[in-house]
Amino acid sequence: MTVSETITYKEIKSQPEIWKKVISQCPERVERFVNQLQQENADEIFFIGCGTSYYLAQALAFVYSQKLKMRAFALPASEILFHENAYLHGPSKKLFHLISRSGETSEMVAAAKKLKAKGYPVSAVTCRASSSMAQMSDITIAVNEADEESIVMTRSFTSMFITMVYAAEQLAGAVTIDRQIAETAAHTIERCEEKISAFIQNNPIETFVFLGSGMLYGFANEAMLKMKEMTLSNSEAFHPFEYRHGPKSLVSKDVFVTLFASHEACHEELQLMKEIKELHGKAMVIAASGNNRTNLHAELDFEVSHLTNEQAGLIGLVIVQLMGCYLAEQKGLNIDSPRNLTQVVKL
Repeated sequence: MTVSETITYKEIKSQPEIWKKVISQCPERVERFVNQLQQENADEIFFIGCGTSYYLAQALAFVYSQKLKMRAFALPASEILFHENAYLHGPSKKLFHLISRSGETSEMVAAAKKLKAKGYPVSAVTCRASSSMAQMSDITIAVNEADEESIVMTRSFTSMFITMVYAAEQLAGAVTIDRQIAETAAHTIERCEEKISAFIQNNPIETFVFLGSGMLYGFANEAMLKMKEMTLSNSEAFHPFEYRHGPKSLVSKDVFVTLFASHEACHEELQLMKEIKELHGKAMVIAASGNNRTNLHAELDFEVSHLTNEQAGLIGLVIVQLMGCYLAEQKGLNIDSPRNLTQVVKL
């Protein structure tokens, strides 16, 4: 089976069209959640997930903290189950937002039960409106059109992210998420896919490293997970400037470092990438900024100008997903049946 015949590849390529549908539904879909945030006047919001959904929680916690100036945190569901005393205390008014593609992951369902039993307001975003988690939540945002047959989460991550960012931006009074991001993604995929395939064919890589700051750290973690799941490769993620504090010692010609560049720190982040190139590492940059990269000599460099960090991160993640497809094909792996994994984790 070629990569283009796999369900996972087809779902990755479907994202621009799925995003158009998701964005068109956002105003109606997020209305109750937006009203809840306005009415509850909470001090803190916790985004809860497992695996890919936890990395989505990391990105959303930063977005909500930055755009709404409220305390926002990301936690794996298991922390609520086994270490509740560290989180469920104090006089602050808390909201909990659960994230799960299937809504049936054992830890997520158990966390929903515990939080509801303690009387906390619980909302959820999922791709399956009839799931157990959805039924237990006070408010459920169901992004059903983004559901997947594949085991590896791809379009469900990006579509749930778009929906929740739209809600935050609506509350903040400045919505940037629109159909243009889907058009830009489709154009970027068209012009970069051949480059990605050629790079994978011609460059043996032992370790993949993904760097991202702020909201993009969650995306770096998700990219790291995709390479593990899809290609069985050594893969790591760091805040960019933490990479200097020890991990940089591992850079070699067999290490491929991807930077999700942020608007706020792009100049400094590119200086780090120059250091990586000087150590003979390979590099890919995904940037929404026009900072001069002439002397960087990155193997892959994708500029998606005039986009926010959130929008550039979405396109960058699709690029990484496609890279995973081509590397899996090269290794003779079936991305529709990744080793040791199931679509829903039930304990």
